[in-house]
Amino acid sequence: MIFISRAFAQQNLMDINQLRTEVQNFAKSELTPLYPHLVVGDTLRIEAGNLDPRLQLRPCDGKLTMTMNTPTANASNISVKTRCTGTARWTIYVPVQVETFEEVVIAAGAIGRGAQITAGDVVTQRMNTSHLTGGYLRDPARVVGLEARRMLRPGEIIKLNQVKAPDVVKKGQTVVLEARSSALRVVTEATALTNGGVGEQIKVRNNRSQRIVDAQVTGPGTVRVAHW
Repeated sequence: MIFISRAFAQQNLMDINQLRTEVQNFAKSELTPLYPHLVVGDTLRIEAGNLDPRLQLRPCDGKLTMTMNTPTANASNISVKTRCTGTARWTIYVPVQVETFEEVVIAAGAIGRGAQITAGDVVTQRMNTSHLTGGYLRDPARVVGLEARRMLRPGEIIKLNQVKAPDVVKKGQTVVLEARSSALRVVTEATALTNGGVGEQIKVRNNRSQRIVDAQVTGPGTVRVAHW
């Protein structure tokens, strides 16, 4: 009688494995569009966690709804709220793990601080990027020609904050200082007070007025200020 009662009870319980599959399919449909450059099952893996086999849920005779608490990219651990709104009302939270695999730019060998990075200095390696913080690079061409801000070890992931444009203006150098407006362009000489690469902000001293201003490096020996 005990065996029969258990079998009868199991027939009147939700199929936990089927529920997990439905949650996983829902998670894939919601998350896949957030990773258009990845391939599901290869570079993108979305896996619903195993549910406790002791979990006893009555079959849902109403609407089964699913919502995601963090429907954004770069979230590795997500929870799917699964709710039955029928006669058997219940709610569970199913964990979903997201793993992404990408080619990441790393140092092929040691790169010294201030060294200009060449194509031979970097390679790519497939990595699980699910837990990597932002700033890593996928394309080696993005770092070739840049300078290392610090020593980079062999195999180290190269991030944007570890490299910079090479200095085209040196501290103490006389530079062409340009100021522009819609109707006026003024050019004079200034002295660079710090080194700087293209796009960087540096301080310069106007050689005529001796006024110190912030200017953006626009090229070798040239800087520009937004306001005179």
